[in-house]
Amino acid sequence: MSRFNRKHSGSFRPKNVGKTFGRFIKYVSDYKLQLIIVAISIIVSSGANILGVYLLKPILNQYIVPFIGNKNPDLTGFIRMMLLLGTIYLTGIIGTYVYSRLMLNVSTGTLKRLRVEMFTHMERLPVKFFDTHTHGELMSRFTNDAEQIQMMLDHGLIQFISGIITFTGTIILMIKISWKMFIITLVVIFLSLLIVKKVGGLSKVMFKKQQSALGRLNGYIEEMIGGLKVVKAFTYEERSKQEFARLNDEYRENGILANFLG
Repeated sequence: MSRFNRKHSGSFRPKNVGKTFGRFIKYVSDYKLQLIIVAISIIVSSGANILGVYLLKPILNQYIVPFIGNKNPDLTGFIRMMLLLGTIYLTGIIGTYVYSRLMLNVSTGTLKRLRVEMFTHMERLPVKFFDTHTHGELMSRFTNDAEQIQMMLDHGLIQFISGIITFTGTIILMIKISWKMFIITLVVIFLSLLIVKKVGGLSKVMFKKQQSALGRLNGYIEEMIGGLKVVKAFTYEERSKQEFARLNDEYRENGILANFLG
């Protein structure tokens, strides 16, 4: 696998990352107000989760442990803390619902605009382009590849931002509670980041190969179905089955490894 990565990772290196990111910002710039609300909702949701976990310590130490063996405990403070904890988690749930609902609007709207521009651009392409690309491969760009952008907006971007906020808040609380335990955790985090960096690089390569294999598979299926009469006339059925099986196995192998690494 490492040999494959050294040999092929350069060919899958993203091109014009800055320009691509700039175009992406242009697509989502129509939803500035919604994105601001999304950012606030993410902060509220992540903060509620962190605060809820932190409150478990005083609840256990001050209201549950002292009650052990006490036949007539005063539950007033415990009930008050539980109501506070419930309010915090309810706030987090509302924040999660708000940013999930708004990001659904942003992602579907962005995907719609992207597909319209892709279709308009496709109509301006020369005939030579369609001679060198199968119809199934082009359709894969409109469906599978475009949906990857929607998934990135719906899940990937949200998880990334939420993860940063949760990670930062957790680090602050850990330092406050016990700096010695934080040092130990910091070493583990550093080692984990090294592993994630290595596995993430391999995962990126394999997801690229998965999408390429899917495009070739869709292109072959469309070509065979579109030319079914020719296939029948020249008894090409067995060879088409073998080629389909090869492309299907290629996609399956790349998909298994990509999702495993992911």
